[in-house]
Amino acid sequence: MLRGLQHLQYTTGRLIGKGGEGQVFDVNENPNQLAKIYNEQPDAEKASKLRYMASLQKPAILQFAAWPADVLVENGVTKGFVMKKLNGYVPLHMLFSPMDRKKLFPDKGYNFLVHVARNLATAFHQLHQEELIIGDINEGNILVNAQGMIAFIDCDSFQIKNGTHYYYCEVGVPRYTPPELLAQQSFTNIIRTVNTDTFSLAILIFQLLFLGRHPFAGVNRSKEDWDEEKAIRQHQFAYSLHNTHKKLSPALNSLDISYLTPGVIELFHQAFEQDSNRPTPASWVQQLDILTQKMVICPRSSLHTYPAMAGQCPWCAFKEQKGILFFLDNTPPSNTTIFGDIQYFINGYQPEKLVFTPLTTTYSVPAGSSVPIEKDWLQYRKWHLYTFIAAFIVTPFFSIFNNTLLLVFIWAVLLLVYYHLSPWRNQLLKEKTRRYLQLLAERNRLEELVKMHNHPAGVNNYHKVTQQLESSIAAFRGIPQLFQDKKKELEEQLYNKQLLFFLCAFEIKDYTIPGFGSAKKLLLYNNNIRNAADISQLHSIKINGIGPKNLQLLFDWQRQMSADFTYRPNYDLLNKESLLLAKSIDKEKARLESTIKQQYQQLQTIKAGITTKQKQIEAQYNRLVTQVIAADVNYHTFKQLI
Repeated sequence: MLRGLQHLQYTTGRLIGKGGEGQVFDVNENPNQLAKIYNEQPDAEKASKLRYMASLQKPAILQFAAWPADVLVENGVTKGFVMKKLNGYVPLHMLFSPMDRKKLFPDKGYNFLVHVARNLATAFHQLHQEELIIGDINEGNILVNAQGMIAFIDCDSFQIKNGTHYYYCEVGVPRYTPPELLAQQSFTNIIRTVNTDTFSLAILIFQLLFLGRHPFAGVNRSKEDWDEEKAIRQHQFAYSLHNTHKKLSPALNSLDISYLTPGVIELFHQAFEQDSNRPTPASWVQQLDILTQKMVICPRSSLHTYPAMAGQCPWCAFKEQKGILFFLDNTPPSNTTIFGDIQYFINGYQPEKLVFTPLTTTYSVPAGSSVPIEKDWLQYRKWHLYTFIAAFIVTPFFSIFNNTLLLVFIWAVLLLVYYHLSPWRNQLLKEKTRRYLQLLAERNRLEELVKMHNHPAGVNNYHKVTQQLESSIAAFRGIPQLFQDKKKELEEQLYNKQLLFFLCAFEIKDYTIPGFGSAKKLLLYNNNIRNAADISQLHSIKINGIGPKNLQLLFDWQRQMSADFTYRPNYDLLNKESLLLAKSIDKEKARLESTIKQQYQQLQTIKAGITTKQKQIEAQYNRLVTQVIAADVNYHTFKQLI
């Protein structure tokens, strides 16, 4: 049983993700929270750190971080912590790839990357104001949403100071680590500072502005071997405008740094070519605001925003001169006919609402209505009254000659009994009952007829076919979007095919991968994982000895190798496949057209049947109402006779 510091009960739900340190689950008691459960029991120092972090519930921290909200304990042992769920957020590195940007942020251009960079600097500034040092900074533990808002995860690795006691950040990724920390043997008991954080911040900002390029990776101009870690140690900023003896040149097909504003360019040089007094996050916010103000929109594509200092759209230049696409839009092809007549066709087959005026069982009898009473019934009434009156008159005379009150009373009772048992009156009552039953029968027939009219037998079938037709129309209306979705899948397949071909050139044995010595590389080789492209197989296969932490390192290295990939669409192949796709969609469109026509015709047939039946019922109704009124008048006229 997992409980929090205040004895709140927590149970874990669906597994969200897992890494080298632990697993993340939904929290059943709160849909807005997640639980991180460590793979190994945290030591006393880590448990103490988590408790202290849970006590720091400050708005500025909670705004930018998935901060521990509670510590999870089981039988007195710390198991993990609870944090807020970041719905709608994705890892920051998803902004580096043009295909990822198209899938996740299809309407975002270069200005959005500048906006995110600015928000990233703001997040660093706010957390530093709370005396927090982020420490382990990389593109995988920072998330971003569609509004460009930033959120940090894995916050339990932050460096935090409680009085004079430091909870250290003892992990880090070399390609985001400043040279003064790389010079240390390890990160154990190393006090990090705002200055060390800002080096990592500068790299992330550079990657955002240069579409995933790393500032210490480029074209080697020397005879030495240069990897990113070595370049960082020796301040070999590949895009430097100050270093006239640099060993690295900017990566091929990368954005020219001179297109940025002078202030941003200078901040990059200060961050990467000196160890002290690196630009603060606040400085980055200021300069990125200026860069935002200098952005212009290309008239050819709304996604092509660029700094005015470039003079012309660099993204169009890359596309036209080198066939490279950095921003992928969703412009529909002009050579297909699947978009033109969608709404026009639909307009001719819209289902009609079945409308009819309901009938009612109420009716109105004209005032003063009556019918003549048959002569026999009038005679019956006359004889009944005459005999009663005669008996009534005789009774007093009888009492004179029989001076007995009891006999008078008995005669009075017999007189009353006679009134009710009179044969003529009984015939009248029977006739009244017959006429009343006739009235009830007519009313019942009217109710049944009204019910039949107001709830036609074919209505349910009409509604069923209407729903089928509406579903078919919705699918037909979605044909253009279906084409776009399929075209996206097609382009993504071609993109990934190019990317994997590019990654095949990076043999694992030829590169330094943190945490992977010759033994682990041999293990990968024996399982047919031999280059950066093969690493994608590890999403679906498991290799004994390669745990979650190793997997994360391999995926990070693969992403690092893909940073220099540039997408050059094969337009001939893309157009060919698009035409085949269009033909397939046209077949689906024709099938839906046929289905819609059949369903519409079926609907019209059902409607015609209902309408015909309604007219027949309405005619019967008019006749029956007349009969009901006649029976009503007949009954009430006769009722007055008795």
